[in-house]
Amino acid sequence: PSPSVNWAFATRGYGLPFGYSMMLFGPPKGGKSIICNALIGQLHQDDEEAVTVTFNTEMRGELQQDKHAGEAFGIDPFRHVTYDVNEPTEIFDRIEKDINASCQEGLKIKLIIIDSLKGIAGRRFLNAKTVGQQQIGDQAATVQDGLMRILPIIRRNRIALVMTTHVRAEMDQLEQMR
Repeated sequence: PSPSVNWAFATRGYGLPFGYSMMLFGPPKGGKSIICNALIGQLHQDDEEAVTVTFNTEMRGELQQDKHAGEAFGIDPFRHVTYDVNEPTEIFDRIEKDINASCQEGLKIKLIIIDSLKGIAGRRFLNAKTVGQQQIGDQAATVQDGLMRILPIIRRNRIALVMTTHVRAEMDQLEQMR
């Protein structure tokens, strides 16, 4: 819905092309989820058959997708599904199997949002007996493997994928020097 987003993708009229991915990153409360809601609402206004899916790994999906927010952004609650999950199998396997099968059966899923990548639990972390067991690189490897598995699904079914993540580094040069 934003001319600035459209300009960033060098498209005429629409931002992210279907079948491609976009990463939104920034500080907490920086507006990433608002942009996602605006994309969902605009898609629902532009295409009366389009279905959208959000995986909210911060377990706030149902809070963010209440009736008021839906009306404010133009989100059709009958064509948008939100899952509050952070286990990788509930995200990547669901896309690879269930969403792919639904698309093959004719459901017009056009946009998937993963909000946020940082909230996806690593596979080894999930199998650890205690949080004290270190799992270096686990989360990054899990996300990388998951994204590789869903890439063919996103491309073949021409689904736009929008992902968010938090910036963990200090971005302000003055603060870095302190």
